[in-house]
Amino acid sequence: EAANRLYTAKDFTSAGMIYRQLLSAGSNSYEIKQRLANCYFHEGKYSDAMPLLAECSLQESDNEHIHLKIGICLLKNNEPGKGIHEFDKVLAINKKSSAAWHYLAICHAKEKNYALAQECTVEALRLKPDDRSILKLREKLARLKST
Repeated sequence: EAANRLYTAKDFTSAGMIYRQLLSAGSNSYEIKQRLANCYFHEGKYSDAMPLLAECSLQESDNEHIHLKIGICLLKNNEPGKGIHEFDKVLAINKKSSAAWHYLAICHAKEKNYALAQECTVEALRLKPDDRSILKLREKLARLKST
């Protein structure tokens, strides 16, 4: 209960410590693993979040949020090729995920596939035309294309 209150208050460091203690004490709760993964994710500890998110995805293979976070972790860990696979999973579940289109564009750009990156950016902007981060990516891709 205390961990959940801390989690809700966005104190991910303190909540994560309690969740780790619960898992060390033998708890095998899916919810605790998912919350700990989210704590790691929000703290930018992507390598720590990955195994827990992967385990959660086995139980909830159609959870777009888990696949989105796995994809972001892979991207942050400089594995854009593997990230593409996860963002494709998100889009198979929800074609209207502007976040998945946006991150997919970033992955393709990191892989130097600028044409595909541009296509993904167009789709992301179709869904969220005023998103500043997507607009900035579009500008960056236009500069890359002109060089």
